[in-house]
Amino acid sequence: MPQYMIRPGADSFGHAVGIILMDAPTPFIPGDVGNASTYKYPVLYKTAPGVTVERLLMKFDPSLTEVVVDTAKYLERMGVRFITSNCGFMVNFQEVVAQAVSVPVALSSLLQLPFIERALGRDQKIGLITGNGSKLDERVLRLTGLKDLDRLVIRGMENVEVFSRPVLEGDPLL
Repeated sequence: MPQYMIRPGADSFGHAVGIILMDAPTPFIPGDVGNASTYKYPVLYKTAPGVTVERLLMKFDPSLTEVVVDTAKYLERMGVRFITSNCGFMVNFQEVVAQAVSVPVALSSLLQLPFIERALGRDQKIGLITGNGSKLDERVLRLTGLKDLDRLVIRGMENVEVFSRPVLEGDPLL
């Protein structure tokens, strides 16, 4: 029997991608990684309990590492062949999760920065829109592998009410 069919405890099968979700009441619209209608193939979601906007974005709580790793291991046990997440700040856990599972992991869209850096001329800037620009600091950006941080032009959405209220503050009703 093929290995992908042997998944003790699985409720469903055939998920190519596993997506770790933050523990937040955010309404995910079509096109967002957290909305299953975004994909033309089955994805499996799993919320990482306690990984809230406050603990991940605002404070970066390293004690969240174990729950993120456990969530990734769960998705792997369920048969996914790739793991990602719905928040760029999950880059904080990229290395430890990649070491903990045997499937490829790209927890953050920020991991594309080194590719973009190499694709552009040295004098060209890289534009980056993020949920909270003040929290996207040098420590987080260094985790991406980006070499020249001075090339970044960062704009945060923390002062845009239609984003900040539902996403950062957890108020789904505007």
